[in-house]
Amino acid sequence: RGTVRAIHSLGAAGLRAMAGASALHSQRFPFPPLVPLTRSIGWLSATRVFRVDVSPQAMRPARGGLCNFRNVLKPSAVPVRWMSSGPAVSWLSTKLSKQLSKMGALQKVKEAAEKGDAKAMTLMGVCYGMGRDVEQDDAKAAEWFKKAADAGNGEACLAYGIWLLGGKGGVARSAPEAVKYLQVAEKGGVTQAQTVLGIIFMSGDDGVVRDSTKALKLFTKAAEAGDAQAMHNLGMMLTQGIGTVVSISRGTDWIRRAATAGVVESQFTMHCWYRDGTKQLKQNHKKSFEWALKAANQGYDQAMHNVGAMYDEGVGVAENKAEAMAWYKKAMELGVTDSMVNLGKCLVMNPNKREGEAQAGLELFCVAADEGNMRGQWNAAATLWNLAEELGLEKDAARSMAYLEQAARQGHAQALQEQARRYGAGEGVDKDMDKALEIQMQAQEQRELDLRHQS
Repeated sequence: RGTVRAIHSLGAAGLRAMAGASALHSQRFPFPPLVPLTRSIGWLSATRVFRVDVSPQAMRPARGGLCNFRNVLKPSAVPVRWMSSGPAVSWLSTKLSKQLSKMGALQKVKEAAEKGDAKAMTLMGVCYGMGRDVEQDDAKAAEWFKKAADAGNGEACLAYGIWLLGGKGGVARSAPEAVKYLQVAEKGGVTQAQTVLGIIFMSGDDGVVRDSTKALKLFTKAAEAGDAQAMHNLGMMLTQGIGTVVSISRGTDWIRRAATAGVVESQFTMHCWYRDGTKQLKQNHKKSFEWALKAANQGYDQAMHNVGAMYDEGVGVAENKAEAMAWYKKAMELGVTDSMVNLGKCLVMNPNKREGEAQAGLELFCVAADEGNMRGQWNAAATLWNLAEELGLEKDAARSMAYLEQAARQGHAQALQEQARRYGAGEGVDKDMDKALEIQMQAQEQRELDLRHQS
């Protein structure tokens, strides 16, 4: 901050006078030139509900002419994963499929349901909910689930409670009404009902009072009964001290059990904890990679990105650029613009790149930039101007400066620094020392802000 004030007191004239003394540092202007390319990799991190925070405060500028996306995910308020109607109906379908087979053809099931058999009614709801042997119809599924639930079938109570939560099939959305049905299911021994009730009480919305203590008890019951999703939610609450005192060892144990059972968020969380050496786990990149790969193989986009990053850097696994690019591409196809930036950098930095790969990398930067990705904006700006001749690309000062301005508005300190350098040198823009000074001060302030957030 003192440096900023000192430069400000010099004014533009003093800054010009400094230019000669700074010739050894920069032949053009006393601001640092674009630094060489680096191999810095940005990883995605686990959060409570695994949502990306792309605010300027969450970003950390990576050093390098081009940078990979460094994404710091910040936790949201609710440490649970919402269970949608899809998994619940899928669970019911799996659990009841043997009963459905025993009862024979759909016609026999329908006949039994019309005679008031609650189990058959539930099966009819599953058939319509899943589109099994009939045209999928949420409204008809809701009718059968309600009939079976009102007849006291616990599994139907779970299903109808899920329908009420989502307002599916024309049913009026009502969390309090869903709680009534789910509590009947819970008393009837349906473990998944405990998990969904825990989520509702943890969320505390739509007319249901938030009660983390009650949620903790429900997750504990369900987890001890073997429900993997409840294991994950219980583990997150214990490690964060929500509804109870913090217990890292117990929380980590539940997360590990959920991950082993196949809960993809738990697998990704174990990856992050081993990678960072947190939650009483010793840093182990090999185990970190193994958990990331498990989550990636289940289609978890953030894990795909991190697997690519680990292959890219050879962290926890042998370096393999082809594998890195393949995983970046998979994540990119799922909408991860961070991976788009990293894939672009792999193409641009490839020492043995083929004709057209540098242009393809630039296009990836530009697409990511146009979608608001700050690192994509910086890389596009650098590639369109600073690195264009080296890469055999056409220089475009106007587009480069436009991307620099976009990255600068998001708090990218390097972009601010480069803007100041260009205005001071009159490089691609009209020379303007006063504007260069003003932007240089903004860059310094942004770096100090970044350092405070890092600490």
